Amino acid sequence: MTNLLEKSLITGFGIFILILFLILIAPFFQEIEEYKESEKDDLDDYSNFINKVNSAINYFINNPEEEYIEKIEYPENINVTFTENYAIFDFLIDGKVYSKTLKYDDQFIHKSYCDIPPKTYELIITLNSSLLYVNFRNLD
Repeated sequence: MTNLLEKSLITGFGIFILILFLILIAPFFQEIEEYKESEKDDLDDYSNFINKVNSAINYFINNPEEEYIEKIEYPENINVTFTENYAIFDFLIDGKVYSKTLKYDDQFIHKSYCDIPPKTYELIITLNSSLLYVNFRNLD
């Protein structure tokens, strides 16, 4: 009988310790979830920005007689370089640098945009001596 009593006390104590452990780590689950959501939001911002710039360049390549002007939200921690036939986007997520390179048939005037503050800019694409010129003009 005492053997059964000892086993039930040990089992009860184990369950009690398990419940205390789960109560202590429960707030961290919410922080992990919030962290993943913020990382996903940053990635979505970068993807939207890259897609808008890409579609603007492709539109201008198909319609070179028009000057392209559009308001665009420039996200935080992204550097953009236009060189030769490439548009290179370097961005920072959680301390790691990621890069996306897009290739085009037309050539660019070499231009780099580094450490630009995140806000709304005018994306302007023009043709200059048969080279594409991409500019982010400040609206202030």
